[in-house]
Amino acid sequence: MRINSTKSANTPHRIRKSVDFADPVKKLYLAGGLMLSMFALGIVGYSLLGEGHWSLLDCAYMTVITLTTVGYSEVLDIGHNPSAKVFTMVLILMGMGSILFFISSLTAFIVEGQLRDILFRRRMLKRLGKMENHIIICGMGETGLHVAEELKATHKPFVMIDLNENRLQRAMESLEVEVPYIVGDASDDDTLLAAGIERASGVIAACTDDKDNAFIIVSAKQINPKLRVVTKAVSLQSERKLRRAGADRVVTTTFIGGLRMASEMLRPTVTTFLDKMMREQTQDIRIEEVPVTEGSHLSGKTLMELNFRRTMNLTVMAIEIKKKRKYDFNPDAGFVLEPGMTLICLGEMNDIRKLQKMSGQVV
Repeated sequence: MRINSTKSANTPHRIRKSVDFADPVKKLYLAGGLMLSMFALGIVGYSLLGEGHWSLLDCAYMTVITLTTVGYSEVLDIGHNPSAKVFTMVLILMGMGSILFFISSLTAFIVEGQLRDILFRRRMLKRLGKMENHIIICGMGETGLHVAEELKATHKPFVMIDLNENRLQRAMESLEVEVPYIVGDASDDDTLLAAGIERASGVIAACTDDKDNAFIIVSAKQINPKLRVVTKAVSLQSERKLRRAGADRVVTTTFIGGLRMASEMLRPTVTTFLDKMMREQTQDIRIEEVPVTEGSHLSGKTLMELNFRRTMNLTVMAIEIKKKRKYDFNPDAGFVLEPGMTLICLGEMNDIRKLQKMSGQVV
């Protein structure tokens, strides 16, 4: 198992490019380029000073022993050439500076890079050890990335798992936030345990192969049977098998895509509204569910008493009544909330989180 991080760029509009000397990679490139330039300058300089009498190999050899100050005998006769002596002195002073700059940059790149990686891993391990009721995303392809973006937007803690570390790093860059991730096989018990599956609230299996998703479901349910597992299904024929494996919900991407295309044709205004609600950057408007728990501030009260519209600017679209296995759409003000019911509300995430706190869902 490896835990790593990447540094995301957050300067989309840069008028003038400049070298960031705090970045070890950029600093190393600059130092390497400067050192190579000094070698090239030495070869060209000796070649011109020799007026064609000194070969390129001898000029290159002279440049190397001059810049590295190893003290070997000179292959070029510069004793009777004052210009070559002056050039050699300048080359030594400038060359030694460039080499020292390169060595220090290389050391900083190795040491700082390893140190940053060690500190990140320790920090992430501490975060993983404290995380509870989080969601584990298995497979960080395009589907997994979209899932992560939505979880980030709704302020849900999550962990990413994938075999490909580059894919995880690209996800980190896209999310522009530090998220704990694990490089490993999501169907392996050790990997899931490292992701805190015993304390997690759910697992999303988003791999591109239905067999991989099935193995993940079985492994996850064996460790934590209370988990809610949502899986992606590439083939419609796999849906039943994935349900038998233990998935609580199966999302078939081709089926959902077909419904979406039909909705765009039949009800474009509704589809546009839902798109804006899900993708609006300035405000996080979502349709969320809030359970009514025993002993919470919501239990035993009517919608009129709670008055969500005035106090939190929330709209109660429907209420799920699990005892009767039905939904009460657009409930009236006198509806009495009871434990076991679930509110389906529309509003901004900050207001929804206040309601979740009232219900005891968020601590």
